[in-house]
Amino acid sequence: MNRRTLFILLIILILNVFFILSFTFYEEIILFCENKASDAIKTSVKKEIPEDVNLLNNIFRDELKDRGISAQTAVIYTDKNSVAQKSRPDNAFFESSRLKVEVMTGVADEISVQGFVRLTPLVIFLQYPWEWALLALGLIIAVLICIFGFIRFRETKPIPPAEKIKLEPDPLQEKIVLNCTTNVLICDGKELELPVQMCMCLKLLGEASGYYLGYQEFSKAMYGEKLDKMNYRLHQLVTRMRHNILNQTPNLEILNVRGKGYRLKINDRYILTIEK
Repeated sequence: MNRRTLFILLIILILNVFFILSFTFYEEIILFCENKASDAIKTSVKKEIPEDVNLLNNIFRDELKDRGISAQTAVIYTDKNSVAQKSRPDNAFFESSRLKVEVMTGVADEISVQGFVRLTPLVIFLQYPWEWALLALGLIIAVLICIFGFIRFRETKPIPPAEKIKLEPDPLQEKIVLNCTTNVLICDGKELELPVQMCMCLKLLGEASGYYLGYQEFSKAMYGEKLDKMNYRLHQLVTRMRHNILNQTPNLEILNVRGKGYRLKINDRYILTIEK
């Protein structure tokens, strides 16, 4: 599993946790509002049951406001003869209301008063604004940590300047010589003439010995382009070098550093000398 896939899975996991917590918190708020609405409708009925259902709805809405819920409301009043009066003529409001509470009253509980409350996202948020804000902040921080971590993983390892690389030659090591003036590679007594681009490519990789050469630096040095991903021309050049040149010098090998660049591998018995 590469880092990109791991990063995507981590983001999905964080979002899932956020949505689960949000849903749980949302359900608790709905239950909390439902208890307030039930208490409000009971208090409204205890005060007075007016004949005007609109007045009863106003009392119900005011009771909700006193309890910290500012929302649209409606009331259905059903008398002992089962005749229903609605504070709103449209049935859509009653069907779409998230909260529905009912209280029975009268001598024999023959009168039904139903209260309906439409909870908007703003109403739900205002019940616990700080809690919602902390939950959103936690999500933002978690996502930013993942993004910065992903960017850090993608950073190309810096290649030190050639003059800072000082390798003491081992007397037991044999030399592989790259002459950048004549574009000739000398190894095991063989002299291989290189095209200019291949010579330059081998020189860049040789100067970064022990490190990998990132796509950005490689593309810019070869073609004046700075790309995050592998350059197609660069890929073709490396492929031709492997088939036409390096297959004759088994002591040199260009390795892929997955998702980052290329690295020159030199046999431990040899040391690459670059003559400029």
